[in-house]
Amino acid sequence: MSLLAWIAGAHVSGAPLARAQVGLVVLPLFALEFVVGALVAAAALHYIRVRRSHV
Repeated sequence: MSLLAWIAGAHVSGAPLARAQVGLVVLPLFALEFVVGALVAAAALHYIRVRRSHV
């Protein structure tokens, strides 16, 4: 949560991104990818823990 709060609080202007040839559309997509990956990892961990508790 600390990392997400830090990222959410970061103010990114278009100038540094323009120099790196990165569009502003990429940032929300990266955040979405990060969240989806975290949800998949949490679901996999939950699945593993549930299977171990029933064995």
